[in-house]
Amino acid sequence: MSQLATINQVCQVIATDSQKAKYKAVLPSNINVDAFARTAITAIQNNPSLIDADRDSLYTAVQLAAQDNLLPNGREGALVVFSTKQGDKWIKKVQWMPMVAGIIKRLAEFGFSVEGYAVCENDTFEYQLGDNPTITHTLPKFGTPRGQAIGYYAVATDTQGKKYRAIMERSEIEKIRQASKSKDSGPWQSWYDEMAIKSVIKRLAKRLPLYKEGADSVLGVIDRDNDMYEYQPAPTETAPAQPRVTRLAAVASQAPKQAPIEGEYSEVADDSQVPDDLPPVDNDSPI
Repeated sequence: MSQLATINQVCQVIATDSQKAKYKAVLPSNINVDAFARTAITAIQNNPSLIDADRDSLYTAVQLAAQDNLLPNGREGALVVFSTKQGDKWIKKVQWMPMVAGIIKRLAEFGFSVEGYAVCENDTFEYQLGDNPTITHTLPKFGTPRGQAIGYYAVATDTQGKKYRAIMERSEIEKIRQASKSKDSGPWQSWYDEMAIKSVIKRLAKRLPLYKEGADSVLGVIDRDNDMYEYQPAPTETAPAQPRVTRLAAVASQAPKQAPIEGEYSEVADDSQVPDDLPPVDNDSPI
């Protein structure tokens, strides 16, 4: 079967009544199911590599886009191919990836206006902390190159005018990119700034007070593409073992110092001779 025939076959499946019924079950009323299906079909036609990936993962990715109430149009979200290892084989799969515009759209449902920006070498940027945190970002004059992006930030404003901020240096963004299964291809290669701004917006979004019903669905959108990353847990340091302190030793250390009385000598032979009204001692705490 030719590539064109395969594309048409896949698009016909997406346009079937049974598939559209699944989309309609999760889409909000303001998104027409036929328009959603046409958007998904257009995305597949514009990116034939999608049909070379696991077919079930493609259909699942389109369903997740509907579940997130976003369009797979490359702006609100994108259908992305990545490779994953199963056993000793590498398999191409399709991942639904919400983008900046999609996350901003969903956060707006909770009353937050969100903006994200890149900070470049020749920009003037100041971030003041304290009781009244503020960000000042000034671009160079027109005609002056801004230089390479060295950081990114996002600001969210609620309906009362309160602002929330998040800032990430390029080195932090690079750690995220390095963890991506498609760090040298796909979105990180084609839309680096978009992915970087998305990363800082995701960090900001997790700090916002999302109290309305449906907050879990928005957090699901934010974490939707986590499967495309392989984060390594930070190494933990094991504290050196501390000598265990017996009850007798603790009692002795807590007893007041006094001069020995000449001609008298006594010895506590075991724990049974320690008075019961002494405070307990934590044997696991370092002393």
